Amino acid sequence: MDGVVDSIGIISSGNLLISDKVDRLRCKIHKVHFKGKFNPKDIKELISYGELSDCMQNEFIISVDDDNKVADIVKTLVLKGNDIYEVSKVIETVKEIYFRIIGGHSNG
Repeated sequence: MDGVVDSIGIISSGNLLISDKVDRLRCKIHKVHFKGKFNPKDIKELISYGELSDCMQNEFIISVDDDNKVADIVKTLVLKGNDIYEVSKVIETVKEIYFRIIGGHSNG
């Protein structure tokens, strides 16, 4: 659905809650997915950059409010001897936007 929809409107109890382009409705906090070989202690120390989630030894997601922080995170991890294989943005789906706006949770 994400590749097909460019605007959404959400109606609840007959009232229009919001209507806008998908890109404008996406969360302003950016999630970044890191894959590699990491020391768990080094991952925990990244909390100063943003909220950590889905932390495992080989991958984690961090929420940052500024894309410029990503380069600093990469530099910090590499200087501590961690191997990074992939860094990618996690883009909020239309379904996730919907559930965030109505206050529910997306269960996959």
